[in-house]
Amino acid sequence: MTEGTFLGTLNTPNDLTGLKEAWLTFRKSVNTRDVIHTSTERLPLHAQIWLLVVLLGMLTAEWSIRRLGGGR
Repeated sequence: MTEGTFLGTLNTPNDLTGLKEAWLTFRKSVNTRDVIHTSTERLPLHAQIWLLVVLLGMLTAEWSIRRLGGGR
């Protein structure tokens, strides 16, 4: 059902050539396609240290400007 084929055993070093030939013959008879896997990774915003530093700097600057302008 799965079209599997017994290629032979590898008991001695002499079996290697026969096994290679059986593999090449089997490989030609099988219709295969390459499988391409893609993945994406989403990082949470709190994992971006540079973004947190920029936002904290902007909030600090805004607070400082308000304090210097006489606001509470």
